[in-house]
Amino acid sequence: MFELMICTGMRKGEVLGLHWVDVDLDKRVLFVRHTLVSINNSRSMLSDPKWSEP
Repeated sequence: MFELMICTGMRKGEVLGLHWVDVDLDKRVLFVRHTLVSINNSRSMLSDPKWSEP
């Protein structure tokens, strides 16, 4: 997980929100479709990722 974060610049929640359908090992591509977020430090849920405009 840490190597993926360091090599790609992905956030921790983005890495933890990955599903196998988001990973294409043959094409070496990851799709960030979900991010794991903490709600009031008591529960976690999947959410849409943050997008930054250029």
